[in-house]
Amino acid sequence: MGTVHRIHRTVAVLSACLLAAAASVTASAAAPAKPPATCTPGTCAGQDPGQTGCTGDQTTLDQVQRSGRTLRLMFSNTCQAAWAQLAGGQATAQGGDKATIQDDGGHSQSAPVLVTGLTVQTKMINSTSVHLQACATLLNDPVQLCTPFH
Repeated sequence: MGTVHRIHRTVAVLSACLLAAAASVTASAAAPAKPPATCTPGTCAGQDPGQTGCTGDQTTLDQVQRSGRTLRLMFSNTCQAAWAQLAGGQATAQGGDKATIQDDGGHSQSAPVLVTGLTVQTKMINSTSVHLQACATLLNDPVQLCTPFH
């Protein structure tokens, strides 16, 4: 009986190990790796950060809020590029909020809000400049919303 007990115990331990390994493989398969960026540092200007894969390692450099809107200055280290993202934007038939990314070298990209409540992001500018800023022009608000320069 002692040998049978040890065999059952060994089978139980092996079963538990196999289940744990299967769960690990399932968890790994459930979170696929993000594809690599399709642009390289210096070539991302004017491109969409989502379509190029630059959002894979995005970080928020700064964030400001006003009137239910959130403006973020976003950056990708892999792509060495930045963009502005505006959440909660407003739009009417006459126009809407607008997000802009700019650097101190005169480069900029803008994106209008076409549908109220949708998040918009600008195309990227290369971050060859160390001074980047995100701004938003808001409907019915004469003061432009901006992050500090970074």
